[in-house]
Amino acid sequence: LSIYRKTATSANNMLKMDGSDSNDEESVENGDNQRNEEYPEIINNGNNDEMIDNDDDINEREDNNDDELIVVDYKATAKDKEITSLGPKGGWQDAYRRQMETYQWLLRANGHKVSNTGYFVYANGDASKDGFNDVVEFRTNVFPHHGDDTWVEKTLVKMKECMDGDMPPVGQAAMGGECDYCLYAKARTQLTLNALKKSS
Repeated sequence: LSIYRKTATSANNMLKMDGSDSNDEESVENGDNQRNEEYPEIINNGNNDEMIDNDDDINEREDNNDDELIVVDYKATAKDKEITSLGPKGGWQDAYRRQMETYQWLLRANGHKVSNTGYFVYANGDASKDGFNDVVEFRTNVFPHHGDDTWVEKTLVKMKECMDGDMPPVGQAAMGGECDYCLYAKARTQLTLNALKKSS
């Protein structure tokens, strides 16, 4: 397995990553960490509705002449527990899954061949030190996420319908129940509409 990443300076300038005799996780972890700037993807449906992303890193895999892109997303936190995977589905880290799957969908929509498997590079700050001293030491793990982007396009259509509607419905919070932000926004908007009606 050989993994390459296109650099930000030139589409023809390829930076080889150390992955010839290792698995994907090692290839991502041992590679150069220059941030990707070449693939901010834009989709325009002709109605001035754009979908834009700025992903952290994109790797290009060359395996049996079957080139495909691999999305890599970087996360940082500081927790006692070692982080070797995302939390269980249904929790707040579903947002990270959706983020990566949206990147994969956008790249495919731009005509790229994309691996269903992306990787999270998770840096976990060590809070056990005696003092900060302007230094944070990280323990870094790389682990895969097998994405499914089939939900993305229909969700975008619903988002557009919601934005074009008169009064969007109250959504569901990530941890369950009605979204507090939606409730506030709906109440504020309704007060504004009522005030406009009175003044007209």
